[in-house]
Amino acid sequence: MPSLFNPAAGSLYYYTKGWNLKALGSWVAAAVFGIPGLVGAYHPSWVGHAAGDIYKMGWFICFAASMAFYFAANHILPAQVVPEGYTTDPKEFESFASTDGYLGGDPVIEFRDYEVQVGEEPAGSGASAHSGDIAAEKV
Repeated sequence: MPSLFNPAAGSLYYYTKGWNLKALGSWVAAAVFGIPGLVGAYHPSWVGHAAGDIYKMGWFICFAASMAFYFAANHILPAQVVPEGYTTDPKEFESFASTDGYLGGDPVIEFRDYEVQVGEEPAGSGASAHSGDIAAEKV
């Protein structure tokens, strides 16, 4: 969990100088499928009739292609699951569930309880709340 909020080099989500090259490459490769359709939308005589159909379905085609490219890229080059410097080797799908994603040595952040006023109108809304309508809930 702390890896999500660590922008330093070497952290889990830093990738390559802050860029996820597998995702970027998948996006660019899928966008190429829509270029003939885009050209066909403005100059129909430059490309075949099929390019116009590709343009009409471009969002679905590019989304599916990007998903397939990204899946293949992650299958060939698996994603790093544990940040550098940790020896934990997850073997099961939800191996971090018992620790909420915290690894050994991570500072655990505890959130304290707070009370929420249910039924209270926001200040300045012009409507007055009746005292019988307001109840406090412990969250």
